[in-house]
Amino acid sequence: MAAISNNDARKNAMVRLLCGQEVTPSEETGDFDNDLDKIIAHLSSSIENICDELAMVLNSEDRKLSFYGPYLGRAMLELGMTCLVARIDPFRVLVMKGKQVQTNYDLGKPHSSSMKWQGDVVDEDVNDLWSDKSLKNPTRALLGRYQTELTLISAAEKMIDDLEESIVGEKYDLLTGRDAVGHIGEIKSKTNRCFSSFSKGIHQELLVPIDSLLDRDTVVGLLNDAFYVLSTLGLIMSHVPYAYNNCNVDDCQQMYSVVEDIEVQEHAA
Repeated sequence: MAAISNNDARKNAMVRLLCGQEVTPSEETGDFDNDLDKIIAHLSSSIENICDELAMVLNSEDRKLSFYGPYLGRAMLELGMTCLVARIDPFRVLVMKGKQVQTNYDLGKPHSSSMKWQGDVVDEDVNDLWSDKSLKNPTRALLGRYQTELTLISAAEKMIDDLEESIVGEKYDLLTGRDAVGHIGEIKSKTNRCFSSFSKGIHQELLVPIDSLLDRDTVVGLLNDAFYVLSTLGLIMSHVPYAYNNCNVDDCQQMYSVVEDIEVQEHAA
């Protein structure tokens, strides 16, 4: 049986790393102070639900894990990235929510305002960041070239410099074993692999038995990679000075230490 050890601790740590400090409604009005807090509260709740569903699916038989694991893994990946986009580029999610609350919003058609993996999370490389052609419509993707060069690398450098072995524990060597550029490169590589692999399980592309490629070991490995990507990006985000709703850096290191790998064990028939 594969199970998430101490799921509540992992869940709470992931929510804080991705969403920052907890946002709560005003005691006077019963509502949130602003739309961005409403969005973050909604995303926090959604991530908690996904973590709970994952805990149950990991305790189920292999067939169910092969079928539902990719759905939940991609949902976690997309929700987590949306949280990070919301905190580093609030305008993006405010526009998306603004469109969705319109009375003529149609679920049955695509919308230009919708979050898109290609364009909002990843994007094509940019050869010359400062050419007039590139700057006419610079990509704002979270893992795009501009955010990488202007924000993520310097934040990752600060993350490495600020690490306390007494707080992050056995993950200290993992985090100090790469430089900032190496961390961002690893995150991008694992992000692309997870998204592509989860998607194959969702879109029913596979014409061979799904559990022959997305078996228990493979799905758990992909889920661990997704948790690694999101938790590490969350830790890096705590060093972005203008990121919305940042938690204390030491608190983020403590939460990062809680996000342990899911262990793979044989499921009892």
